[in-house]
Parts: sequence; C-alpha cells; structure tokens
Amino acid sequence: MPYDLIMKRRPRAADSPASSRRKRTGILRSSATADALDAMHEAGVDLEPFIDQSKARRPGREVHRVEGDLPAHLLAAIDHEAYRLGITRDKLIALRLAEVLNVKKVLRERN
Repeated sequence: MPYDLIMKRRPRAADSPASSRRKRTGILRSSATADALDAMHEAGVDLEPFIDQSKARRPGREVHRVEGDLPAHLLAAIDHEAYRLGITRDKLIALRLAEVLNVKKVLRERN
C-alpha cells in the first residue's frame, strides 16, 4: 500500500466546521441565534443547555505568572501569615498587593 494512503486519516466529526464554530463560540450543539437567546433570557428560560461553562472566562481577570526574589526572612513571614489564614503563599501575596493598590486608588480619588 502506498505511503500517502497509509498516512491519510479520515476526517472526524470533531474536525467539522460546525465543531470548530462550537469550540470558538462556546455554544453547544443545541445552538440558537443571538436573538433567540435574548428572547429566551427575557422570558426567563434556563440558558444552561446553550452555554459551555468550560469555555467561560472573565475578561481582565486572566492570570499571568510573575517571578521575584525575596529575602528569606520575608518569605518566612509570608508563609507564616499564609498558614495562619489557611491560604497559599501566592494567594496571600496577590491579596495583599490588591489591598495596597485599592487603598492607594481610594486615596487618589479623595484628593
């Protein structure tokens, strides 16, 4: 059998244009138009069958990795506080940075 016939694969259902559209939009097989979804929402219909929650995201809240060097005593204090609060080191650092930035924002808006 020629090599090119062996290497060819049959197209799968997942490779169809409809499935790629489904992956892009996050709408499942039981799709509906935007107007139909709007009308269903206004009527109070449960839209759960039409939404793919695994594709849900919160714009502006994506996570980015940050690296930094900290003195050992500061890292020990962070670990102690994180343990006391029952959260991870990463979450404590993010929480404290968010608090500081929020306070600064409030102070700027007051002036």
